[in-house]
Amino acid sequence: MDNLLVKRLPAPPPVGWEAFIEDYGLSGVKTDHSDSDGLNDWGEYVLGGDPTNSGYKGQLPVFEGATGDYIYWLIGDTNVTATVMDRDGMEGWHSWETNSTVSVTEANGEMNSYTNHFGTDDGIKFMKLMID
Repeated sequence: MDNLLVKRLPAPPPVGWEAFIEDYGLSGVKTDHSDSDGLNDWGEYVLGGDPTNSGYKGQLPVFEGATGDYIYWLIGDTNVTATVMDRDGMEGWHSWETNSTVSVTEANGEMNSYTNHFGTDDGIKFMKLMID
């Protein structure tokens, strides 16, 4: 038994946020803004952006006026939660209401689309995507 060799297996390669940190040489602090484009490093990861290129924030949400659909994309990572917030009109900038919350259930590292339907008869709506 003295001649028994123990072979250590290499650590598995990083995935998800950890791989993103390694790929871009980031600090790992989610609230850092590596490229100073107004979207923090976690936001860049979640939206598929490049935290070293201020010209590419990833796939930003869009509103399809003809259908009333608010469409957004999130990375397939079960640590991601996003909340669609909305409010009516121009008054009360601080009074946002939760429209829906999505907890990502895919762990595939791919960008997946989500849609909230607001309709076209609701009058003026403002929407924003909050990412946790």
